[in-house]
Amino acid sequence: TAKNGFARAVSATGRYVAVGSSPPIVGREPTPLRVLDTTTGKLVLDTTWQVSSRAGGLHFTADELRVLVLNGDGRGAWYRLPSGDKAEEWTVAPGSKVWSARAVSVSADGGRVVFHGRLPTGATGDAVIDGKTGAVVRRLDNPPYQPLAAAL
Repeated sequence: TAKNGFARAVSATGRYVAVGSSPPIVGREPTPLRVLDTTTGKLVLDTTWQVSSRAGGLHFTADELRVLVLNGDGRGAWYRLPSGDKAEEWTVAPGSKVWSARAVSVSADGGRVVFHGRLPTGATGDAVIDGKTGAVVRRLDNPPYQPLAAAL
């Protein structure tokens, strides 16, 4: 999640570092997102995303072969590393304009994501989603608060 205008993520061994910024006006314009290979100094991904201070997400798989970039409206994309090529792309709830989607936790292989945001039913809530398709695998109970942490 973006904090103070910047989001940062580091892969398991520190080989990759992702840094992105969030706009001053929530989700209005795409902002830069970059992934650097720290062993070579090479920029492996130079793209944009749409996030806010409370939405979005950057997550590496444990094997450091992919990185998940989640936009605040629930659009996600996996990029292969070290090539930076897009592998999969999905949207949890197509047409969402709400800037509250978060990837709370991601499994080691990226196969499952604990997601908070707009769901296909139109309601905002929490679910475990398929990391390849964005499809809801299991809806989580909807407590009166949003999850700040989860583990898969």
